[in-house]
Amino acid sequence: YAHPGLVRSPSGGAGLSRPSSRLSGAGRLSGAARAQVRSDGREVSTPGARPSQRPWGDLFADSVKRDAQMQAGPYRNSMKRSTYGAGDPSPPFQQQDVLPQDVSQWLVETIGAGKLGAVQRDGRTDALQQWVQQWQQQLLQRKLHHKKIALETSLNVRPARVRGVDAPKQEWCKLNGKSRRAIQQWASGQIGGRHCLMLLEHDTAISFFISPLDHLEVSASDVGGSIGLCALSGLSAEAEGSREGGWLYSEVFSKTPDRVLEEALKATVEDVADPLHERNGGLSADQVNLSLRRLAMNAQSVGMRSLLGGGVRQLDGPRCSEEYIRVQVWLELVRMHLQEAAKAADSASGPRMRQSKTAARTPSKERPQQKVADDRPWDDQLIVCELAKPDAELEAEARDMSMEALCRKNLAMEFHLMRLVRQRDHLKNMALLTEQCGSYLVLGLEGPEATEEEVKKAYRDLARKTHPDKVGTEHKDRFQEIQR
Repeated sequence: YAHPGLVRSPSGGAGLSRPSSRLSGAGRLSGAARAQVRSDGREVSTPGARPSQRPWGDLFADSVKRDAQMQAGPYRNSMKRSTYGAGDPSPPFQQQDVLPQDVSQWLVETIGAGKLGAVQRDGRTDALQQWVQQWQQQLLQRKLHHKKIALETSLNVRPARVRGVDAPKQEWCKLNGKSRRAIQQWASGQIGGRHCLMLLEHDTAISFFISPLDHLEVSASDVGGSIGLCALSGLSAEAEGSREGGWLYSEVFSKTPDRVLEEALKATVEDVADPLHERNGGLSADQVNLSLRRLAMNAQSVGMRSLLGGGVRQLDGPRCSEEYIRVQVWLELVRMHLQEAAKAADSASGPRMRQSKTAARTPSKERPQQKVADDRPWDDQLIVCELAKPDAELEAEARDMSMEALCRKNLAMEFHLMRLVRQRDHLKNMALLTEQCGSYLVLGLEGPEATEEEVKKAYRDLARKTHPDKVGTEHKDRFQEIQR
């Protein structure tokens, strides 16, 4: 608070200075009044301006009195004087004035230039708190909105439908029902990534159509190891992708399903390479489907070229089956994403659409129930049980099953026969490898890649250890085998 007739000392000291009696050659300032000098030499005061002729003591007393009235009145805490110097007798804040601990209880008003500011503590704290809360809510909503926009931008797939025309049936994941259920359980969080990977690598479609395209190098040391044992017992070899550091696990199942879905759609965008997809609101479902199926066929063709050309797979790259499985997982995740979007659209369409769909599905319930074929994987025990049944029973079961169920059962039998044929071929390859590398295996070498010096050294070491003159006649047969 400042009296109009008081002017602060230029030095910022404690005392009050007299008003300047001479401002410039054009006018003179006395207190709050300004006098202008006309051309004839007479002074003319501005309207409403009076020179102050009161003594300085009276002005100072009036100033102190008015300050006391302001502090005793209802606005005692609404304004603080800003014209006190360093040596003023009363500081701006008295000892009884305690600063609030919460800074949000302060409200700072900025008035126009040349006027005084005010700090209010008691009267308008609710307004500032409300403003802070609104600002925080707006900031949170803005962050959620940007996150939603980013997610919709990366996962935006437009349904490929023409009004009045039924959408064509699209071909998605080619894995069997058990593998698709495993992917769905992994996407919903029911099973982990390693468990899902183990189930997928034992899929029949992968085992019989894709895995043979992998250029699997079998060395002589594998004959007496796990590969030979698995071939004799009818089991597949240890899956490389399920181990720690496998390519398929690190690229797919070590990540979240949402992240894998986003990578799938990014791969389709790069494959389509359409600059107009962003302006059109994203790729269509047909574009995504065709792009992923093309990637799956490319993985098969690469494996076939590697198998026919005798190429060697890179150690740090994916196998044909691993790349194919990743694309199949992408297809299933995209199908689930589109199905959820369609369900959300149907639920928002209203009860009328749901009633029409229910009425359309009613006639299908009146159809006679047909026996569903058993989806269990076929093994030797199940084959023996089926072969033990009489022909009349088999004909009755086939007559009760639908055509689709009968085809699935025949396909399962074909898969089992293919498994047996593959096991037979594997055993033949192992026998041929043993015949070619048997001499090296006896010497403890890995195969024909061993040099002549390594062969001589291995022969001398074994002959020295099994010589009859040194160890007796107990190892005579072993020594003769080494000689051969």
